[in-house]
Amino acid sequence: MIQKISSLTGRKFCTQLCFSLVELANGLNPTTPIFPMKILPTSSIIWKLFKNQLFTLFGDPNEVRKAEQELDNLRMKESGNVSLYIADFRSLISRIGDWGERPYIHVYRRGLASRILE
Repeated sequence: MIQKISSLTGRKFCTQLCFSLVELANGLNPTTPIFPMKILPTSSIIWKLFKNQLFTLFGDPNEVRKAEQELDNLRMKESGNVSLYIADFRSLISRIGDWGERPYIHVYRRGLASRILE
């Protein structure tokens, strides 16, 4: 018997919705109806929960490690634009999480072009 998404709650709802969306995107008929009469479970879905579950199911398990390596190798070119360096830096730290302020300051300064540090 097919269980309707509306009868699921929390993580189970998010997991089933993710799988159903993938099946739909691949041209398959989803095993569970995506849009039943009552789409939301009794407890409302929190975006963060859905996003985390989506990442758990389909995300890169090494994303943080890769971002840390990219941040470690990030260097501004001597003739480079500071705003591009800042954008790259911010993008990487948003993928890593909270190291605390001091380590980020050290990594940021280390990657700046020498013409800026002088």
